[in-house]
Amino acid sequence: MAPRTRLLLAVVALFSLGTALVVDALTLTDKERLEAFVEDLVENRPDDRISAALRLTDPSREPVELVDHGRRVTIGAGQEAKLSRELHQALEAFTHGALDVVQTAVDLEGSGDRARVAVRVRSAEGYVNVLFHLSKHGEDWLVRRVAVTD
Repeated sequence: MAPRTRLLLAVVALFSLGTALVVDALTLTDKERLEAFVEDLVENRPDDRISAALRLTDPSREPVELVDHGRRVTIGAGQEAKLSRELHQALEAFTHGALDVVQTAVDLEGSGDRARVAVRVRSAEGYVNVLFHLSKHGEDWLVRRVAVTD
């Protein structure tokens, strides 16, 4: 192979590698997006924490089942205000100042269209465990179930 051809192939290969690295650096994986949700949930200002969870809900596309210490309610289309009230009540511990994060986990399930996000925190009121079940709709992750326990 001629030196000029080798040089051209090397330049094309380096350009392709560089492009792939840039695209990879700019693209968030599903797991990274869900880990960012966890950070928003536990590290934001207390007033913004529940908003982080509400941003991942759309009851018209995915009804939300909320289990708050055994009390179960399902919220569907047209009930966004009820969802906000219920979620604020269930996640009240997240609205009080600093949280000590005890444990978090993000698990993608099956073919990657479902996920579980688990968060255990210690607040002024004690320990709180929250398990979010999410489903993927196109590029969006939507909460379908929230379970809150002590």
